[in-house]
This record gives sequence, structure tokens and C-alpha cells, in this order.
Amino acid sequence: MQALAPIERLPSSASNVQQDSTVRLLLRVDPLQQQLCQLLLEKIVQTTIANEECDSTHIHVLNQLRLLDGLVTTHEFTEQMFEALAAVPASVRRDMIVALPDILHDSCHSVAAVKLSALLSESTEESPAILEALGNFYMDTGLITEIRTQVLSSLKSADIAHIPTLVKYVLSNITSEDKIVSMLRDNLDFCPVQSSTKSRMDEDYQLLTLNEIKNSIRFDKFIGEAWCRAIESIRSPSEHKPLDILFLVVWYSVCQRPKAVELLVRSKARQGHFTPSLLAATFNNHSQVLRAYAGTVLQLAQALLWCAVPFGAFFKSMRDFVRNLSLRQFRTLFSLLATVAYRGGSEGAMFRDELHMYIRKMLTSFCPRSQRVGIVGALMTVQAMAMLDRKDDELGAGSSSTTQAPALQEAIELLELCRSSTLAVPHALGLFYDELSRIVVLKQLHHRIRAWIGDIMIADFQDNYVVDVDDAHVSARLRFGLDNLPNGAIALNLGPLVEAEHTGTTSALTLCPLFRLLRVTEQVLHGDSLETVDALLGCPVLFPPSDGAITLTCTATFYCFNWFRELVNGFCGLVDSSI
Repeated sequence: MQALAPIERLPSSASNVQQDSTVRLLLRVDPLQQQLCQLLLEKIVQTTIANEECDSTHIHVLNQLRLLDGLVTTHEFTEQMFEALAAVPASVRRDMIVALPDILHDSCHSVAAVKLSALLSESTEESPAILEALGNFYMDTGLITEIRTQVLSSLKSADIAHIPTLVKYVLSNITSEDKIVSMLRDNLDFCPVQSSTKSRMDEDYQLLTLNEIKNSIRFDKFIGEAWCRAIESIRSPSEHKPLDILFLVVWYSVCQRPKAVELLVRSKARQGHFTPSLLAATFNNHSQVLRAYAGTVLQLAQALLWCAVPFGAFFKSMRDFVRNLSLRQFRTLFSLLATVAYRGGSEGAMFRDELHMYIRKMLTSFCPRSQRVGIVGALMTVQAMAMLDRKDDELGAGSSSTTQAPALQEAIELLELCRSSTLAVPHALGLFYDELSRIVVLKQLHHRIRAWIGDIMIADFQDNYVVDVDDAHVSARLRFGLDNLPNGAIALNLGPLVEAEHTGTTSALTLCPLFRLLRVTEQVLHGDSLETVDALLGCPVLFPPSDGAITLTCTATFYCFNWFRELVNGFCGLVDSSI
């Protein structure tokens, strides 16, 4: 051990330079170098095998061989080093591997790298030491690529404790090719485990891995850009994994163009690639990692929230495009606008007056298409207003508080306005009935609004489409009755409506839409029961006079067929055998 220690300088010496050890001085003598190197390696093997606790003797020996001016028999010494590696314990082997770049001559680095790459595939315990040594070797590009590919292929099966070192090696001395980054993303995965203790340890190593990625992209910007391109190229939500979210958070914390990350995240969210399940898996399984980047996550979330603000200025301008939309698009647009206005808090409330003014303007327009826009907008607004009270509605009628009354009254007034504005236009009134039926079926309207619809529609149907059959003149024109006609029987007043099609205020065109609305409202109010309207199932139809114009008879027959079809559709789902 004294021969391995530096030579002590005499107090009277004027030199302040530390002297080499005796062994190191002898190693500089070329005739002695080969035999002395072999002797030192043999001593390392003997002492480490004899001493199970493995003291620091081998480290002192390795220090003698570091950074010599040159070994005379360097290739033979390389073979001797690897023979010694196979004989020593694992702890000593790791120290010897790490020392190889400082001991071997540059001309032997490629040979040593090939041997270490073979050892890398055989033993995973020495992976960090081997990769550290490989990172300090001087090798040609082809060999570097070959070893990097080998490391990438071992990522999925590697112990998570070694992954930070593996990733560090892959990203070191990387060229500006997207292929390596894409392969790293494909092979690197953070899989959660069941054990809570092991999960915490795994998350520590995950954090170390992300820190290695962070250090790499901080010094090599193209790595981060290539990784973003790899994420952007994915076209299926199932191909994304939590690592994509974690990388974007890390890249957002160090990149000089955070707007590019925000655009990528928004684009992926808009395309449906970043799904809620992916975000839940990321935050649930990697909470410790995200906690380390909590400030970055909050900053990114705030930027994504604020990015929607400029689109609020387009709220008004969107109304200018509705004339070019289809009916389904009308519904989607006004459902969105009404939801923002009535469920968007104080910021959305500012749009309510403008929305109501626009709807009233469309309802009072003489243009049929504008009137249809107003009808759809009014009913989507009523639906949004009613959904506010849905929770209270589930508790019963008595649970409605006084704070609900203004909103409910406003919804009823809007329905009354829509109905009164379309009474003289059969096509528009039919659309009003159909759209209202579609909303009632969803069972999302407040019970008070459903009751108002039921009362108004029953009154309208009785006043406009039902007639008593006590008059003998009326009885002579009845057709298709299924029941005997007792006193007070009713009939469908179809003939007079057809005769007064162009002069009366009520049209046969709205018969079926109104009955459909009446029927679904009764079913929602009374639990699928149609007792209040079952008299219409067997009632006769009042036709025009037999000596009337053939056009009136054909028109009445057409409406009659539609009426029968609506009756069958309405009553066929009932379980009552008599029906």
C-alpha cells in the first residue's frame, strides 16, 4: 500500500508539486510496464477474491493506471483487463469498468466498446457503469449507432433504476435525426405498479429520467423539437401515453417558445387525442413527478384557459353565419350559446340580453328561414334555462325555491312568444311543435314548464282539431270510426280544416306535430300513460262532403293517412291489451 501512495515531499524541499507514487513512476519505465501491469491486475483479482468485504485497494491500483502517457502493449493490456473483469466481484467490476476510458489508449476504445456492449446484453447489474464508460469512449459513428440501438431495444425490459442512465446515454451525442427520439419515445414507458412503496421508488426514478431528458433538451434544442414532432405525428388517441403529457410539461419548463407547446396541446385536445382517461392516468399514476413540476403545470393550465378568452369576441359575429347552417347545426350552435349564457357564470350572463334580442328579432321576421332560426334558438335557450333546475326537479315540485321562479317564468314567456309568433305560419308552427317534442322527450324540462306545455297543447288540440258529433249533419260525413258513438262523442275535425286551408287560422299541416307533442308530454307527465288522449284512438274522422271537389278529398285522405300513422306510433308501445 505504501508503494501505491504518493511520495512524501521533504519539508526542506522548495517544490510544491505533488510527487507520483512509486508504482506509477515504475509504470513510466517501458521495459517494466507490461509485467507490472499484469502484476497489478493479478493483485486486484487476488485481493478482491480473498477479501469478501472488498476494501479500496483496487481503487488505488486503478488510479496508478489512469492517464498514463501511454501503454506500450495496450492491446494486450485490454485483453488482460477484460479477463480480470470476469474474475472479480460485481462491485469491483463496476469500478474497473468506469475507469476504462482513463486507462485504455484511444486506439483501443472501439475494441473495448464492442466487448462492453456484449457484456451489456449479458448483465444488467453493471448497465450504469458500462453506459458511463461507453459515453467516454472515442468511437466511430456506426458503432455509436449500433450500441444506441441496442440500448433502445433493452429499455422495455430494463430495471427502472437503470432507465435514467440508459436515457442519458441515448440522448448523449445524438444527431439531428428524429428517428432516435421517436424510437426512445416508443420504447420508454412508465408502467404503474401495485405496491405503494415500490411505486414511490419508481416515481423517484421516473423523475430522474425526466430530469435527464430535461438536461438533454436544454442543451440540444432539436431533441425537444424532434420529440414534439413525434407526438404531433400520432393520429390515434390509443397511441398516446402519459409520457407524452409528462414530456410536454418538461419541455414547457425549459423551451424558449412556450407558445409552440400550447398550440400542440390545444391541437391534440381539439382532435380528441388527449382524452380525459389519458389525463387521469397521467395525474393518478405519476403524481409525484407532476408535483415536482407543479408550477409548470399550473402555468400551462392557465395559458390554456386564457387562450379561450379571445373567442368570446366572436360571440356576436357567429350569429351572422346562421343563415348558411342546417337545422342540426342550428341546434348545436344555439345549444352552445345558450349553455354559455345560462351556465357560464357571471361571464356568460352578459350575453343573455343579446341572445334574447336576437331570438325575438328572428321570431318576428317575415323571412321563413330567419323564423326557423328564431324557433330553434328559443327552444335551445329554454332547454338551457330548464337544466339549471334539474336537480331540484328530481326532488319534487315542492323543492323549487323562489330563486327559480324568475328563470322559469322567463322560459314560459319565451315559449309563449315563440308560439304566438308562429300561429299564422303552419310550417313554422309545425317546426315549433316538433322541436319542442324533441326536448320534452329528453325529460330535462322543469315540471312547471312540462305542466304548462300539457295544459296549453290540450286546449289548442281540443279547440282546433276536435268536434262534437251530436249534429246529424256532421254524423253523415264521419269516416273510419272504430267505436260506437255514444252521447258526447268526438271526431277529428279534418274536413273543415282542409276546406278552409287558405282562409282559416288553423291548418291541418300542424295536426300530427301537435298530437305528437301532446302525446309525449302526457307520457312524461303521467308515466307513459295516455288515458287523457286515448279517446282519439278510435274516434272517427270528419271528411269533406262526398259531392265536394276531388282535390279536397285527396288532400283530406293524405292528412288522414298521416294521422293514422301518428296514432299507431303513439299507442303501439302501450302494454294495455284493450288499446
